[in-house]
Amino acid sequence: MKHILLGLSLLLCLHCTTPKHSFKKHDYNKAFELAIKRLNHGSTKSKHLQILLSSLDELAHTYSLEKARLLDSSDVDSQQQALNINEYLLQLFRQAEDYMTTAHAEEYQQLQTENISLQKRLAQDYFRLGNSLLDTAILKYDKILARKAYHKLSRAKEYGNTNPRLDNILTRSFKFAQIRINVLTSYEGNNVKRQTYLDKIFKKIEQEQVAFRLFFYRYEKEFPPIDCTLHLRFSPANINESESRSTDSYSEEVIARYEITQDTSGNHIETPIYEEVSASVTTTTRRKTASWSMEIEVEAHTSNCSMGASSYSAFFEEEEEDISITGDERALPMGVSNKSGWMLPSNHDMLQQIAQQSYRQFVQYCQIGEFDVGK
Repeated sequence: MKHILLGLSLLLCLHCTTPKHSFKKHDYNKAFELAIKRLNHGSTKSKHLQILLSSLDELAHTYSLEKARLLDSSDVDSQQQALNINEYLLQLFRQAEDYMTTAHAEEYQQLQTENISLQKRLAQDYFRLGNSLLDTAILKYDKILARKAYHKLSRAKEYGNTNPRLDNILTRSFKFAQIRINVLTSYEGNNVKRQTYLDKIFKKIEQEQVAFRLFFYRYEKEFPPIDCTLHLRFSPANINESESRSTDSYSEEVIARYEITQDTSGNHIETPIYEEVSASVTTTTRRKTASWSMEIEVEAHTSNCSMGASSYSAFFEEEEEDISITGDERALPMGVSNKSGWMLPSNHDMLQQIAQQSYRQFVQYCQIGEFDVGK
C-alpha cells in the first residue's frame, strides 16, 4: 500500500511540474520556462510549442499594460521601470526566438525599437534631472544630493547621451559630492616614537580610493573646508612575554649486544641481549603578544558628515619552541630531535604588526555604507 501511495504521489508531483499544469494555473512564467526547457531538449510535441507561445502572449500582454501605465508618467523612475519591463520582455522573446511565428518576430522587432527609443528618452531625462539636482546641491551645499546628481548623470552616459558637456558635469558632480575628512591620531601616554610611527602608517589614508570620501591626514588649511574630523585614539600598547616548559619521558628496550653460543652440531647462534634505555624531551615555549584598542570619535563640521563613532581592537602573537633532549636518543619516537627556536620579534616589530592591523580595520571602517549612499 505504501508503494502504491508513493507512486501516486510521484505521478501527481510530475503532473504539477508540467507546462500545461502551470499554464492552467495562470503561472505563465513557469509555463514558459518549462515549455522552452522541453523544446530545447529536443521535444517535438506541438503542445509544448503552443504553450510556449501562448505563455509568451500572456506575459507580453500583462507586462505591456504595466509598461504603458508607467510611460504615462513623466517621472524618470517610472520611465526607468518601463525600460526594465521592456528589457525583460526582450529577454523572453530572445529565448523563444527559434520558435516564434512571424507575428511574434514582428513584436520582437517592435520591442527592440521601443528599447532604443526609451534609452534615448532616458538619456535626455537623466541629463536634465542630474543637472537640476547638481544646481540645487551646490546652492544648499548638500553633498548627498550631489551624489544623486552624479548617479543620474552616469545613467545618462550609460544610455548614450552625447551632450559634449556631460563628462565635464560628471566630474564636477563627483568632486562636489566628495566628503572631505580629516584624520587625526593620538597615542595615550604621549610616547613620541610611537606617535611618530602612527603618523607614518595612517598618512597612507590620503592615497586610499573610497568613492565619495576624500581623506586628509592632519589637514591644517581653512579652505576647502573639512566636513568631518575623525579622532583616532589609541590606548597604550600592551606587550607581554611568557614562557612555559614541559617534559616528556620515554623508554625503550633496545639490543645492547649479541651473545654467541654453539649448539650440539657446532653451529654458532647469535642471541640478542636487550636493555632498557630512557630519554627526556623538554619543550620550552616562548610566547609574545601585543594588543591595543582604537577608539574612533567623529567631529562633524557640516551636515554632510555621515560617519559614525566606532571602536576596534588589534592583537598579534608570536610563539617559538626550543626542544632539548637528554638521555639515550634511541628511546625517542621517530622524528623527535633537538630544536632551537628563532628569537621572538622586538617590541618595535610587535607594534608594527598591530599598527598595520589597526590601519586595515580603519580602511574597512571608512568603506562601510559608502557605496550605496545617494543612489
